[in-house]
Amino acid sequence: MTASAAPRVTLTGPQLEALVYAANGLTSSQIAGRLGCGRDAINLRIRYAASALGATSRTHAVALAIARGLIDPDEIHPARR
Repeated sequence: MTASAAPRVTLTGPQLEALVYAANGLTSSQIAGRLGCGRDAINLRIRYAASALGATSRTHAVALAIARGLIDPDEIHPARR
């Protein structure tokens, strides 16, 4: 199935925010520190997002979110951690 033929997926704001930070190379602990919540909460957000996307890993979830247009490549700046 190509990205254009993939079913439309809706992620919550917090799930998408966590994936954008993950796309920028931040760990769950680093994301949690920026968002003022716990590491387990971030892991849960990413896990639910991955499940919604049909991804098998955190990296796969980020790749699918980019391919489906949920994350704009211009939002990815790994050097700016």
